Amino acid sequence: MGHRTLAVLVFLLLLSQASAQFVEEIRDIPQGTADAIVAKQKQELVLFINPFLSAIKTFILSNPNPLDLFDHWKLIVSVISAFYILLFLVAGLKFVLGAYDVGQREEAKVWFKNALFLVIVLNASYLLYSILLDLGSGVSLVFWDAKFESLFSFEAIESLNLFSLYYLAFSSSLLWFTLFMRYALLLIGVVIFPLGLFLFFIPPMKTYGSAILNIFGSAVFIQLIDTITLKVMDLTLAGLSSPDFKFLIPSTAYFIIFSINLAILLIAALRGVHSVKAYSPNIANVVSYITPPSSYLSPVEKPLSYAKE
Repeated sequence: MGHRTLAVLVFLLLLSQASAQFVEEIRDIPQGTADAIVAKQKQELVLFINPFLSAIKTFILSNPNPLDLFDHWKLIVSVISAFYILLFLVAGLKFVLGAYDVGQREEAKVWFKNALFLVIVLNASYLLYSILLDLGSGVSLVFWDAKFESLFSFEAIESLNLFSLYYLAFSSSLLWFTLFMRYALLLIGVVIFPLGLFLFFIPPMKTYGSAILNIFGSAVFIQLIDTITLKVMDLTLAGLSSPDFKFLIPSTAYFIIFSINLAILLIAALRGVHSVKAYSPNIANVVSYITPPSSYLSPVEKPLSYAKE
């Protein structure tokens, strides 16, 4: 009887321990499931963010190669070159037909001077545009610091918590969008830049050319602003110790850079639209600007009193 009682007690003791362990494991299931979900999300976010950071680094440090659209540049310059004779013809007509008006002769000189400048600048537009892009890339490399590399590495973002990763994914994707827009704009600028120069040197169309050149100048200027912002961010990070808090600063900087880029592009576009809308010459205005007043095309009638005498 004593042995049976002892066996039952041992059995009950083992059963209670197993039950306690079983209950503990059941309690750990929600926490384990949550940890697994968080780990999976972190892994997917890291894989999502990494290409964006690599692209952001490339867009900030480099500009598109104009050589990729060199054939298209030659085509657009060839088309515009057909208008050279027209420009010189207009300048000659304004000079001859406006011989009695000092203002008309001055306008003729302006047309002739612009036509000469256009021939030179348009044929050198590819070289000018390449120098402009190389200058932007060179300035960004001057401000670039080797310490920035850690902000774009795969290992640096793996240790972040879930909130930091979501914030980084949001800000980096927005920044990538504006930088991609800028990169695409500079790429097609190889073809549009000569057109902007052509319109800029035609007096009645100067507003349109100025608007086009202003947009592409702003796009190049963005690269310098982005690099300086990264430099300021690096100085802010110097006194921080928490890795999660450290990456709140880059994420916030990416969002600030996105806001600045978007503001610069929108302001340049809106300024161009506003200036063109305020000017907006129609065909009649352009023709009246090119041709001299009709009084120079017909003989001046003598006064009646002079005719009687």
